[in-house]
Amino acid sequence: MHTPTKILYCRCVHADAASPEAHAAVRRGLASAEGRAATVSDLCGLAARRDPMLAGMASGGPLLIVACEERAVRWLFAAAGAPLPAEGVEVVNLRTAPVGTSPRGSRRRRASAPRTSTACSTAGPA
Repeated sequence: MHTPTKILYCRCVHADAASPEAHAAVRRGLASAEGRAATVSDLCGLAARRDPMLAGMASGGPLLIVACEERAVRWLFAAAGAPLPAEGVEVVNLRTAPVGTSPRGSRRRRASAPRTSTACSTAGPA
């Protein structure tokens, strides 16, 4: 049986990670996700607090993450104690993906986790 892909969308409220048009395009695309999508304000903040939601997302089957740089996303999950598996995770970088591009067409499959990240600030609530 096919497991539906979960979607995690970070709005990056503490960083200017993407254009308003890119965020609007993602929100339109999530309208058809039928309960498989989770939107968070600040993935960096969740990682800093080691939010248990990240472990659930990392371990629950296929996952599409719409956020920032893949290496930063993988580092954030690892720092939260919830490393992402090498397979079954796709990351779309809102900073570089063209608006209107299907996430499936702009994904990258794997990247190693860096030792440090400056992707966004962890200040403020998620």
